[in-house]
Parts: sequence; C-alpha cells; structure tokens
Amino acid sequence: MTLAQRLLLAIGALSLATIIALGFGVREAWHRSEEQRFRDQFAQALEPLGRELSDELEGLPLLSEPLCRHDPLVDSALAGLEAGDLDQRRLAISVHDDHGQSSTFQATYDQRGLADAGGRYHQMYRGSGRNRTVFDHPSVARQGQAYAKIIAQARTRSQKARVTVQENNFTGRAPLEPGNLALVQLLARVPWVYNEMGAKTAGNSRTAMSIASEQRYAEGLLVGIERAVPLATRTVEQPSAGAATLRNCLVQRVEPRPGHYTRPKAYLPYHFDQ
Repeated sequence: MTLAQRLLLAIGALSLATIIALGFGVREAWHRSEEQRFRDQFAQALEPLGRELSDELEGLPLLSEPLCRHDPLVDSALAGLEAGDLDQRRLAISVHDDHGQSSTFQATYDQRGLADAGGRYHQMYRGSGRNRTVFDHPSVARQGQAYAKIIAQARTRSQKARVTVQENNFTGRAPLEPGNLALVQLLARVPWVYNEMGAKTAGNSRTAMSIASEQRYAEGLLVGIERAVPLATRTVEQPSAGAATLRNCLVQRVEPRPGHYTRPKAYLPYHFDQ
C-alpha cells in the first residue's frame, strides 16, 4: 500500500471518528437540554399547584371547624398539619364516594395490591416507560394491607354491605397515567388506605346520599381506624364516643322535617340536589 493510500485511510478513519464523537456530543447536549427543559416546565407547573394547595390548607381549619367543632380527630389532623409531622403518622386515610356507582360498590385499596393464584404480589406503580414510578416500601405495603382488611371488615358491619379489599386500575382512563395505585398512596411513606363507596342514590347520580348512609360509612371508617391503630395507653370500647357523635358532626341541621335532610352548600358537590 502506497503512502498516499495509507494517508487517505488514516484521514478517513480520523474523519469518521470525529463525526461519531461529534454526534455523541450533540446527542448528549440535546439530552441535557431536554432534561433541563422538562425540569423547568415541571417546576412551572408545580408553582401554581403549590400556591393553590397552600391556599386550600390555610382555609382547612375554617372549613372543618363548623363541621366538627373541636372534634378530637379533626383537631389531631390540624395539629399535625401545623407541626409538619403528618408523614410520621401511623395511618393515612382517603375517603371518597362515587356517584356513578350504586351502593353495591364498596371497596378499600392498599399499597400492596392483590396476590396472584400462586400467592405472589406484583409491582404497584403509576406511569409507563421511563416515567414509571414503583412503590418501593414493602414493609409499609404489608402494614397497610393489614389495616385495609380491618377497615373493610368494620365497614362491612357498619354499612351492612360487603366491603372488599380491591386493586385499583387507572389504565385506559386518559388523561390519568396507567397503573394500579392512587398517586397519594404511591408518594406516601406511611400506610395509606384509600376508601370508596357507591353513592348513586335512588338511581340518580345528582342526588346526595342520605345522612344515614354517610353516618354508616363514617362510623365504619372510624371503628376500623380505632381497631387498626389502637391507642398505646388504653383500649377504646366499641362503638367509641367519637362514633356516637358522628351524626351531629356530619350535618348542621338534621331532618327539619321527617325524611328530609339539609346540608350546608359548602359541603355539597356542584349541581347536586339536596
């Protein structure tokens, strides 16, 4: 091979290596730029959400005090909010009702999910691909599952309807991210039991539930919580004093005439009938 040919090959190899290195450099720079752009957009999206949540939290005491004036459970939650130690609590609860479902729909959801036929548990997550986030606190998940079963049993007795521990499914429900765990449970560091109750009343999704239904739901939750995380100092007799006062806690004016219930408008969903 002549010197000219060797020089030509060397120049070609050097050019190829330079192009490849430049390509990788450009790709890495683009990747960093995209990551920074995403972080900036995410921060911009969180800022108004943070302000809104802050405003809502500031109004929480004003909203809850007329509903349950000096109720120990509400006072404890507000104290924890002010102290900033809610993430150290033993149990977190979400309470929901679904006006698209009849009263036969009753469920609790934990952070562990349901085992398969072989007794194996799968990942609890939200998102897909690189945006998939998996719940990775196994001891919390096991404890939360135990709590969910206790609460489901208490609700079953109180509501006189079978309440089961189920697994959520958010897949195919755009714009929600796919997965099987509510975001509040996914991001929590404590056991979080998510509760649902079918609230469609008299076949009408716009009719509010009766006070009796709300009371049975609330009493089942309260008794279940008391059994799941009992006081360290003493045993609470069931039903507790708190359960006995739930009816007064749920409404301001009860049955001005037989069978008719009124609620403050602040506690009614938009466009719902009394």
